[in-house]
Amino acid sequence: MRQAQAAKLPDRSSIPVTLIDLERLSELVVQYYEAFRPAAKVLIPLERLYWPAS
Repeated sequence: MRQAQAAKLPDRSSIPVTLIDLERLSELVVQYYEAFRPAAKVLIPLERLYWPAS
């Protein structure tokens, strides 16, 4: 599906839809990962990494 076609889909939907880019998707995944169901965590396996503060 082309980007122009995808941009029109939320206007036609009876369910609220917000289109996001890959950068925003990654921000949301990191922000809410701990609240994901186990099945979702299997699809996107992440590990917490601790980095020393500077």
